[in-house]
Amino acid sequence: MNEADQKKIEVLGRLKKVFESTGISSRAFSKSIGLKPTSFHKVLTGVAGLTTPLANSIELNHGYRSDWLLSGK
Repeated sequence: MNEADQKKIEVLGRLKKVFESTGISSRAFSKSIGLKPTSFHKVLTGVAGLTTPLANSIELNHGYRSDWLLSGK
């Protein structure tokens, strides 16, 4: 596994942790961050990556730092 793949797995892990901590449905979470449920599913399963604007939306709506989501710092 290369470094990029490892980073993607770590980002997905943090995203899943945030999503699960909210205790809301994926549909409600996706709506709260301005995504369609199908688009959020693609991000959550790793088909699409977590973008900076999306991480910023999560920070704004759920309080988790976008820097932490994207880099772990």
